[in-house]
Amino acid sequence: VRLDPYPDRLLDELTISPLGPEATVEQAESVELAFVAAVQLLPPRQRAALLLRHVIGYTTAEVAAMLETSVAGINSTLQRARATLEQERTAAQVARRHYRTSTATESALVRRLVDAWHATDVPVIVDLLTEDALLAMPPQPEHYVGRMAIGAFLATVPGDGRLDRFRLVPTRANRQPAVAEYYRDGDDGAFHAHGVMILSIEGDAIASLTHFAGPALVGRFGLPMTLDDRATVHSKSR
Repeated sequence: VRLDPYPDRLLDELTISPLGPEATVEQAESVELAFVAAVQLLPPRQRAALLLRHVIGYTTAEVAAMLETSVAGINSTLQRARATLEQERTAAQVARRHYRTSTATESALVRRLVDAWHATDVPVIVDLLTEDALLAMPPQPEHYVGRMAIGAFLATVPGDGRLDRFRLVPTRANRQPAVAEYYRDGDDGAFHAHGVMILSIEGDAIASLTHFAGPALVGRFGLPMTLDDRATVHSKSR
């Protein structure tokens, strides 16, 4: 089971039963990217049990029946899954502390990232990051930690270092700022849908960038599948 970013506009349309304040907070946290990305690291059985029990809300007995095992077996599976998630959070490989950041600050930061990316200005992008920023590309295990590592990656890997071959369009996913990514293989022609990158922000800096590949993801955000060189797009996902 692959977990992909989810547009805020679709989250807003979900009808959620009144479960009380604590359950509402837990449910909200279950759609944040830190949780989504961490779950990608779990073995399939642990992932299924965790999602069925804590995201969808089935009882332990119901989950045990679905996965054809005992209640004790499910409890053990959930315990291992929770331990893995907590370990990832502690290691700061996926999860980040949540800082209250104003919408204006957030939008300005995203715009600066987009402008620097289009200008292939890696040093400016690096300056927008926290010292221990994380770049991840789930479900791939590779990740880059720290400004220097992320800068080196951006200068050489995406488009062979030609960031100007990308176009980024601001949007929102999993209650976080994001950008839809478009790419063209050359210096002319249209940019084609490529994927979505979600940003985690701490104060006035970007703490993580999490890239999800797949053209179909872009369409889910109400965005076109291609852009011409001068296109200006306003996301419907806000």
